[in-house]
Amino acid sequence: MKTKMMIATCMLAASLSAQKITKIKGLDSTRHSVGGVWYKTPGHRMEIEGVYNGKDLFVRNSFGKSGIGYCITQVKVNGNTTIDEINASMFRIDLEIHKLKLNDKIKIVIYYKDSCEQTEPQLMNPGVIRQKDPTGNNAIVMEGKNFNSSLLVVNPRAGKNYGIKEVLVNGKKVESIQKDIFEINFYRMGINYEEKIKIEFKYEDGCEPFVINPDVISY
Repeated sequence: MKTKMMIATCMLAASLSAQKITKIKGLDSTRHSVGGVWYKTPGHRMEIEGVYNGKDLFVRNSFGKSGIGYCITQVKVNGNTTIDEINASMFRIDLEIHKLKLNDKIKIVIYYKDSCEQTEPQLMNPGVIRQKDPTGNNAIVMEGKNFNSSLLVVNPRAGKNYGIKEVLVNGKKVESIQKDIFEINFYRMGINYEEKIKIEFKYEDGCEPFVINPDVISY
């Protein structure tokens, strides 16, 4: 059972329309300096392709297994290394500074170490770089496992109402989502420990779900 729940992201196995996510392991090495001596550490990379919608992407970063240092070592946007502060449990990839126009294609590459608390970085709001549905019926799917922790989701405002209209977990509707932050309690929904879960969010344009703690369903 997971005992650690940080309120501070969602790769997992995210099915995102018009968006491609590739995970490449064991093909890269990152360099770091200790006392002026440079070392190479075997690492992985995650490649995310999408479109620019005028919003920034937030990433959940974990510690190394030893509890020292953060997992992510570098981030590139369309081949350019970012200047974002990545040494944090959560950080923002500022896409505006890359002189992108709306609907421009973007490719984000996240480099991370081999030994991390979580197996890979996690996107907290991946819907912001997915191509919008012309009908306005946007949906995003997250997949993971139930480790007996609740998922916390920010529900953006759409005027006087909320932007997330419906949430389904393994086909079952989640109740009481019309609030600023709502909880998806898998145990109360009758989902067993380590059972696979598929979460579908349906939302209005510009109201992408923001998952506070995607690590609780990662594996």
